[in-house]
Amino acid sequence: LKNSGLENSARIWQSVSIQSGWETALEAVLGTRLNAIVHSEISYKSKPPAALTIAVTANALELAEQPASNHKTPLYSLIEKVSSNCQAVLQDWLAGAYLLKEHEDAASAILALGYGECLVNQAGDIYTRHSVTYFGAPSLLHGVLERQALLESLQKKLPDLQQNLLKENDDVAQLEQSVQALRIEQQTQNLRLKTVTQQAHQFNLALQQLKQQQANALQRQKTLQVDYVVANEKLLKLKAESAAKESLINEISLSLHQLQAENLLAEKNKQVAESALNEAHNQLQTLERAHQETAFNLKLNNSNINELNNRINNLLEENLSLKLRRDEIDTTLAATKMETLKTNLEAALNLKQQHEQSLIAARNKMSECELALQQLERTRMQNEQLLYPLRDKLEASRLAEQEARLYFEQCQAELAISTISESQLAENLETLKTNNASGTYKVADLERKRDKYLLDIEALGAVNLAAIQELETEQTRKQYLDSQCKDLTDASETLEDAIRKIDKETRGRLQTTFDEANRHFNELFTTLFGGGQARLELLGDEILDTGMQVFAQPPGKKNSTIHLLSGGEKALTALALVFALFRLNPAPFCLMDEVDAPLDDSNTERFCAMVKKMSEKTQFLYVSHNKITMEMAQQLIGVTMQESGVSRIVDVDMEAAVRMVEDLTSA
Repeated sequence: LKNSGLENSARIWQSVSIQSGWETALEAVLGTRLNAIVHSEISYKSKPPAALTIAVTANALELAEQPASNHKTPLYSLIEKVSSNCQAVLQDWLAGAYLLKEHEDAASAILALGYGECLVNQAGDIYTRHSVTYFGAPSLLHGVLERQALLESLQKKLPDLQQNLLKENDDVAQLEQSVQALRIEQQTQNLRLKTVTQQAHQFNLALQQLKQQQANALQRQKTLQVDYVVANEKLLKLKAESAAKESLINEISLSLHQLQAENLLAEKNKQVAESALNEAHNQLQTLERAHQETAFNLKLNNSNINELNNRINNLLEENLSLKLRRDEIDTTLAATKMETLKTNLEAALNLKQQHEQSLIAARNKMSECELALQQLERTRMQNEQLLYPLRDKLEASRLAEQEARLYFEQCQAELAISTISESQLAENLETLKTNNASGTYKVADLERKRDKYLLDIEALGAVNLAAIQELETEQTRKQYLDSQCKDLTDASETLEDAIRKIDKETRGRLQTTFDEANRHFNELFTTLFGGGQARLELLGDEILDTGMQVFAQPPGKKNSTIHLLSGGEKALTALALVFALFRLNPAPFCLMDEVDAPLDDSNTERFCAMVKKMSEKTQFLYVSHNKITMEMAQQLIGVTMQESGVSRIVDVDMEAAVRMVEDLTSA
């Protein structure tokens, strides 16, 4: 077309407009001729390299009216608009094409057709005397007339819609201002609500206090009323006693002198009796103290007697069992020869030594395997810590790959929908790369350029008289949003700096605290075990979210983890860790519940020595049944049950008990 000078020529479908509803019929009859090029004349010597239809307007005949043939309506009569140079071409192409309306009988209408004539209905089906052609969408030109009509109607509606859009934008701006004002008012109301809520909370607290005071006052009133009734009763009794005493006074006054002499004598006797009473009270207190000491000693003696009786019974039972065992052994020895027994004994001893050596070798091998297992476990945990970021990167890569695949499929779908081939698209991209200074062009840049062109085309529609005012409004809004964005950015940077400082300070303090606790733990472990070493180790590099493992090695052992220790060694290790934390941050109280249960006597003494040393800054309260631990205590509180179902608290001051024993011993 460009070589022939026809690239800017009009098409037939751009110049034709038919009555609504018959667009498909016209497309069915004309077919590809709808896309024919309208030109005044054309050379018949050169042939184009592809299929092409040219409507030559220079050879047009005079137009003639086409009357209805045999009551048939020509399809050309429904054309409402057509350019003058295309009328002859359309009349030529539509000659012999008639309408088949819905109410007409297709069979009878077909019989009335001649050669070169056809009937077409609104669906685009074409009927001739000897054939029928059902309409289908053969090419992309399907519906072009209908779309042309729709486009013209939309262009007519465009100015009104743009005007409505301007009004809607003004309304939106006003609504945004109203929303901003409402948000400010909402913040003010929220502050007021918060203040009112705090006041209501304070009023509720005051109301609760007043209700409590009222309840106390009512309780006090009831008590006073009861006291008032009791006082009235006492007053009546006192009045009666007063009347009786008045009568007695009158009688006594008669013999006053005699009573005065008797009173002097009674006072002397009273003083003597009071002195005797004081002496009796002192003697009674001394006897009660002696009775308590005797009862305490009696209880101690009874408990000692019970223990001794139990031991005697146990010893008697053991003696009896030993005698029985001795009789059995004597009987066996008498029945067995000594030489055979000696040989069996030597073989058994040799076998025992071999088994002990095998057991020692197995234990050593088991320790080595456990050490290797611990090392592998530590390596596995470290590798798992290292795998977390790699897994996150892999997941991010998968998401990026899925996003790229979806975007590629979307581009393929859009390219399939459009009429542009890949070769044309590649040529256009090469042209853009050549024109671009950097030599590269991204898809996002092309999309932004396309959107910009579309917006420019839409902006060329109607003149916006309020554009300057809208520009000022948008500039003011942009300045406000820029200031808000700057404030948010500054606040975000401030928060990030604060977070970094907090993390740095937290790591430093946590590392210092961890090192100090580790040092105290090693010192206390060495003190409690009389040697050895213990430490705390982090499982990862990041101290804020990593785990921690305890390693303990008592003297004379090769193990390095607490899982291989005995129950008592585990208890001492835990106590060393707890006391290390108490050294780091001493607490006023420490409550322990039978922590010395798995310890033997020597370890219990070390534990008691450690508690005595730590009790300088912390008061220890512990539950124990160990005599060594109870001897260390300064105050003993026990629970006894002398009667069935009745328990009683016994409080013993160790210093007072020692003094009492010393007094009894000296006496």
